[in-house]
Amino acid sequence: MTALHTKSPSPWFRQFWPWFLIGIPMLAVVMGIATVYLAVSTDDGLVVDDYYKQGLAINRVLERDHRAAQLGITARLRFEFQAGLVHVQLDPGVSGLSIPGTLSLSLLHPTQAHQDRVITLRGDGQGGFLAQIPTVATANWHLVLEPPALDWRLTGRIALPELTSVTLGAAR
Repeated sequence: MTALHTKSPSPWFRQFWPWFLIGIPMLAVVMGIATVYLAVSTDDGLVVDDYYKQGLAINRVLERDHRAAQLGITARLRFEFQAGLVHVQLDPGVSGLSIPGTLSLSLLHPTQAHQDRVITLRGDGQGGFLAQIPTVATANWHLVLEPPALDWRLTGRIALPELTSVTLGAAR
């Protein structure tokens, strides 16, 4: 008689399927821990604490935009990153608006508030303004140009540093 040689099964920890089935929940646990870590350690730059007050103030801000459009104010901005300068040529429109001595140019990053820049431009008395500009990251920047009295404002967007000039106001 011949004895049948039966192969004894290998232990469970040497099989593929038990490890595969254990691996799926373990992967979910690891990814869950990573998600919780990212949620706790990073900042939501787009969320503000006083969103209700900002919502109420939006009408006052929009009135300044409409005022600039009514006055026909336009501005041509030209960035020279090699020289580190920004030039602004302000056209007060047909209204004969007096040209202020300084203007404020805000460069607002679309998602990272810590990269926002506010630049004070000095005027030459004839509508030309000049200021030093810091280096900026590559992004689609939101521009806000306004006088010290805050009675009007011009807004626009520019992809810096690829583009170097933009017109803000009615003529854009």
